[in-house]
Amino acid sequence: TIKATGPEAAQALGQLVTLVEDKFGEE
Repeated sequence: TIKATGPEAAQALGQLVTLVEDKFGEE
């Protein structure tokens, strides 16, 4: 498990969300 806090975790989460939206969010 990756344990991170603060800006690094927020950035990584944001990148993950972006990837998911790019893959599954296409309409």
